[in-house]
Amino acid sequence: MLKIQIPSAKTSGFTIIELLLATSVFSVVLLAALAGFLGVGHLFYKGVSVTNTQNVATQVLNDIANNMQTSSAIQLPASTGTNGYTYMCVGSTRYTYTSVNGISVMANDSTGITYGSGSAGNYGLLKDSLPGNSGCTAPTAAKLASNGAVEMLDNQMRITQLKVQQVPSAQNLYNISIVVAYGDNTVLDFSKSLTQPACSGGSSSQAFCAVANASTTVYAGVRS
Repeated sequence: MLKIQIPSAKTSGFTIIELLLATSVFSVVLLAALAGFLGVGHLFYKGVSVTNTQNVATQVLNDIANNMQTSSAIQLPASTGTNGYTYMCVGSTRYTYTSVNGISVMANDSTGITYGSGSAGNYGLLKDSLPGNSGCTAPTAAKLASNGAVEMLDNQMRITQLKVQQVPSAQNLYNISIVVAYGDNTVLDFSKSLTQPACSGGSSSQAFCAVANASTTVYAGVRS
């Protein structure tokens, strides 16, 4: 009896070297994709930080300017000392911020000066109303609390500069400029300027750092 034997098909597979090469290429592609994703995320948060900081700076500037337009009684910014309050008054409204060793203190920073108790906490820029005809006196923790002081900045923001200057030879005309910085002391570099800090570190750090400038010119008492 004749038997016909059909040869079996030869099976083949990947070698270890081929698998290692494929895994390496796949890992490189994944790392590149992850780096791109993180880069886009950093850019997004950087944009949010810059926008929010600029909005807050503009809101504070507009608040001061609007109050100046309704009152000609203006006390320019004055400091109570290196580690004390800096304050200014527009009519019956007082604006107060503080610094420690020359560096401004951000909102909710435990190194700042605390007013009131409990949830009052520390502050970046306080706005309170002066009672009656008390005049623009230096603030104290008790006065700030009793006058219903409110925080004007978001968390981790600070006032690094607030300038109100009367324009020479122009009655009741003032230039107002403000600098608001966002970020803690690890991402803000004050080495070159205490009033115009720079964001430092890599993209991940700078995503949560921003410095905004705003300025305007206003006539005091124009709507009084």
